Amino acid sequence: MNLEVIGNQKSVFGEGIFWDPEKETVMWVDLATCKILTYSLKTNEETSIQLPSPATAIVKYCEDEYLLIMSRQINLLNTKTGELTEYLSFEWMDSRLWLNDAKVDSKGRIWTGSVDLRFKEFREAKDTAFQQYEPKIAQLYMIDHDLKVTTFDYNVALSNGLAFHPIESILYHVDSATQAIWSYEIDFENTTLKNREKVYEFDIFEGFPDGMTIDHEGMLWTAIFQSRQVAHKTRKNGYIAKINPNTKELVSKIELPLYHVTSCQFGGTNMDELFITTASELLDDADLKEQPLSGHLLRVHTSSKGIVQESIKKFQKK
Repeated sequence: MNLEVIGNQKSVFGEGIFWDPEKETVMWVDLATCKILTYSLKTNEETSIQLPSPATAIVKYCEDEYLLIMSRQINLLNTKTGELTEYLSFEWMDSRLWLNDAKVDSKGRIWTGSVDLRFKEFREAKDTAFQQYEPKIAQLYMIDHDLKVTTFDYNVALSNGLAFHPIESILYHVDSATQAIWSYEIDFENTTLKNREKVYEFDIFEGFPDGMTIDHEGMLWTAIFQSRQVAHKTRKNGYIAKINPNTKELVSKIELPLYHVTSCQFGGTNMDELFITTASELLDDADLKEQPLSGHLLRVHTSSKGIVQESIKKFQKK
């Protein structure tokens, strides 16, 4: 495996990676410092955009505008002017919830999920780190072109990575609190999800699944994050898991020399480069010395190819 560090920017908690094929640019968020970070593969230029609060995910709206998932709302960011405006509010959500990861489906609609803010403290506390988290108050949401929000109640605790099958109408969804990837059949005409099924469950001592992407063959690539308590107890590093959702098997792993692997996304000219975000948060000085790649954007060349996402505005014009 040829693991590369991309650029010089280092995030405290990198997440929400996005590949913009038109600009040949990787974008990701730093939750801890409330920034959007970018790296151009064409020019090697790096930028940093300061936000008033953390963003957890990025989807493209049009050429220079991106939708940012930010706590309890979705905001529109113009990267040319730096202007940030409200796109859609979720203030009606339970006060214990925040929005998290997001993806766009083949019809240009936004899908996102919420997280229970109490989960992080639960997983990092010594007394509860290896227990199952019982509260399930989070949800999945679909935002249509008219900004209508459809809510799906599926007893979620911590909604994370999302991916859509390249051919079939299937949504794959990570619920980190259950250590599992789930699948749903999508009825696009009636805007419903049905036949929820567990695709794969990770052992709690392996860490928990975080961000996720899919390749053109329908294989799932999932970042496995080691919480501080799991990492210190098992001394295991995080990795990228390649899962076959049809056979429900772990196909392979990309082992990484660090604990906190957060998300991954295919990109590059041929869509065969896997970009990986990482975090340095929760690491002590000894860990940081042993894991100097923590917080960096990483890249691995693969024999697989990912799927390009179109801008949302393109769908709205039809």
